[in-house]
Amino acid sequence: MGLIEHEIEVLHVRATPVPGHEEMARWHLMARVSSLPDLPTHPNVREATEKILRKPIYREVLSTLESEDDFGLLNRGIRVNAQRVEHEKDSTVVRVWFDADEGRMHGVFDGGRTYAVIKKAQREARDIAHQWVDLYVYENAPPDLIQRMVETHNTAVQVQALSLADHRHEFQRLKEALYQADRLDEYVAWHEGDEGEIDAREVVALLIAVDSKRYPPRRLGGEHPVFTYSQKARALREYQQHRHHYERLAPIAPDVLRLRDHIQETAPRYWPRGHFASLRFVENRRCMLPFAGITEVKSRPLLTKGALVPIIGAFRHLLEVSERGVRWLAEPEEVWAATAADLLEVTREDFEDDTVGRNPNQLGKSTMHWRSVAEVVDKYVTRLRGGEVGEAAS
Repeated sequence: MGLIEHEIEVLHVRATPVPGHEEMARWHLMARVSSLPDLPTHPNVREATEKILRKPIYREVLSTLESEDDFGLLNRGIRVNAQRVEHEKDSTVVRVWFDADEGRMHGVFDGGRTYAVIKKAQREARDIAHQWVDLYVYENAPPDLIQRMVETHNTAVQVQALSLADHRHEFQRLKEALYQADRLDEYVAWHEGDEGEIDAREVVALLIAVDSKRYPPRRLGGEHPVFTYSQKARALREYQQHRHHYERLAPIAPDVLRLRDHIQETAPRYWPRGHFASLRFVENRRCMLPFAGITEVKSRPLLTKGALVPIIGAFRHLLEVSERGVRWLAEPEEVWAATAADLLEVTREDFEDDTVGRNPNQLGKSTMHWRSVAEVVDKYVTRLRGGEVGEAAS
């Protein structure tokens, strides 16, 4: 791919060498806001959708840009990586070249939302001709250095670890598995500002919840992955620390998400008595259930997360993980159909237990409850294995 050239009007410009990097230069441009061109933004990890820009903090930035005289002093600026920068003495224009190849990491890598607000103001023809912004352009920085700068600069402003993980392509195997399963990846929010029915950290947490290798059934000496209910940050860290292992589980990610939505869709019909929606561990919420093929948004009675996640975790009793790969001993949805009434009844009993105190949040954190629902599925699997042995003997 070739180079893309942009011209930027400036009030002041200065170039300085970068110690230890003779091939680089750091340019400080006091750039006229009205002249900022359409710069590449793919190195930046902070998504800047219209939905994000409607948040109060960014509406305030837009108001400051239009009404304050000192926007450049009130904003910490924008950082950009470029292939080449040129400026002729006494000129008010700086010429900047970017490589269109995304692997070169050229474009805005910090201050992306400030840049997005500026571009929004330009599109809406706001009165911003009097404003300037600090634009720091790093000329000819190597991609690996820019990657490190992306991470450190954005960590400093508390960018979610989720966005950084996506920026490093750590979810690639999961995305591929879900894409191949009817493009289900479109319903996952993979980074900050992304829209989706489920956060990628929740996808990771559910994958860990059904992992029978690292969290084998209790009868085999394993512990229940209770943290996957409420500690998304911990789940993401575990995924990152054992990424090779969890990438091997990626092929079952579509199954787990389908099971999640299938349980939510069908639980009311398996409740043995009374009105399902009136249960204290059920909530009414407007949503779709895309992993079960339901994309209509409407109000639905759903198991709270504290009730749902332990049930999904119980299905790790069905999963075999070996050097050859992963496989289910039986179709998860069929096992749900066979055990749903018992799982829901056990959930009701544990919900009313004194240690849970009818608190949906405590239900999800209760090791006792994880054990109870796991035992239901484990008994089914034991009978299943017994049947297989019987068939083999005959």
